[in-house]
Amino acid sequence: MTYDKEDLVTVVTNAGWHKGRNIVSKIENTILYKMFPKKVQDFLCEFGDLKIHADNKIQTITISTNHFNNKEVFDYHNDNAYKLNDKIDLTDDRNENYYYSVLIGLQLYPIAKLIEQSTLLMDENGNFYVINFIPELIWISNDTFEALSKITFGSMDVAIFNEHKMQWMVPAESNFLHTLPVNSIFKENPW
Repeated sequence: MTYDKEDLVTVVTNAGWHKGRNIVSKIENTILYKMFPKKVQDFLCEFGDLKIHADNKIQTITISTNHFNNKEVFDYHNDNAYKLNDKIDLTDDRNENYYYSVLIGLQLYPIAKLIEQSTLLMDENGNFYVINFIPELIWISNDTFEALSKITFGSMDVAIFNEHKMQWMVPAESNFLHTLPVNSIFKENPW
């Protein structure tokens, strides 16, 4: 079953969203907010502190900003950030966010929690991803409302990163037109 943008507008409106919503004054002076690139900041200003859930659906998207001034959280994110020109740390004690950021060559920023210990992330270009409980990296969309709709209502029109072959897998029947990131310095997974 497909859902249109109006279905999602109803769901996010029920969660407290409205056109022009902006919580920048609440989060702009926090240490974690300043770490994020502009597209991630824009998303958090519009959807931060919402809990998005549709009736009769399992998934819930919790976008919390309560931890944005927590120094320990900031240090954790900073210590696990993939920086393009830094030496890559191939030890096994790195978190999944760092691991997948290295493999695709872009830092992934956690923006929300999903059920089953899954995390919604964004990159600096506005792409949305999920790292699920398996774990695996799933590209959702490069459009905010489409990403939220796919997660809220469910969709198989996504791409899954095959970390062993260093390539994205897309549904065979889909008309997938996106070029997705893969770190060009690796021909195979360095781990």
